[in-house]
Amino acid sequence: MRETSRETDLDLKSWQNVQDPFPLYARLRDHDPVHWSESLNAWVVTRFEDVVEIFNRPDTFSSDRFRKIDDRYASDRPAVRAVADVLGHWLVFRDPPDHDRLRSLL
Repeated sequence: MRETSRETDLDLKSWQNVQDPFPLYARLRDHDPVHWSESLNAWVVTRFEDVVEIFNRPDTFSSDRFRKIDDRYASDRPAVRAVADVLGHWLVFRDPPDHDRLRSLL
């Protein structure tokens, strides 16, 4: 059976995939469960067991994208540093135990 362009569209931000992401999720889960997304510039993990393992290993898989960035990759622009500083305090970008403490407050 020939794959259609719909089946090979791996751009998670494409209009078709945003409107109906479930065929893409199923394809990734079945064929590429740990997928590097060029459009998101991030890893997409689609199997429950893999997600749970990642959540349970914050020492290896960090959510902290702003406070732990290597100085070689940090911006010198004051506006960019200011935004990174604000985002670095958001719950979704914090690892345990800070994440757990903040979540318990909610």
